Amino acid sequence: MYSAVLQRVRQKVRAGIYHLTQHAIEEMNHDDFFVEDLEHGIFSGKITERQKDLVTGEWKYVIIGYSTQKHKQIGVVLKEKHNVIIITVFWKVSK
Repeated sequence: MYSAVLQRVRQKVRAGIYHLTQHAIEEMNHDDFFVEDLEHGIFSGKITERQKDLVTGEWKYVIIGYSTQKHKQIGVVLKEKHNVIIITVFWKVSK
């Protein structure tokens, strides 16, 4: 459904045109994420949700993919502008 957005995001991440918010960095440190996990999650994942930012009105996207540890799912919340802004990351826990 959001294949064009996902393609642009992947191209920008592959080119290193992305920025981690302080919150994303803190979550990565807290949950023992590596940048490789984040990138692999974006490359292997799909957009599962689109949300409107209540403050800016901009769209943000939730990507669920796999970390470099193939059995662990990762969630990435981001905005796509001229660059990609990684808002937060999390381990996706199966129910």
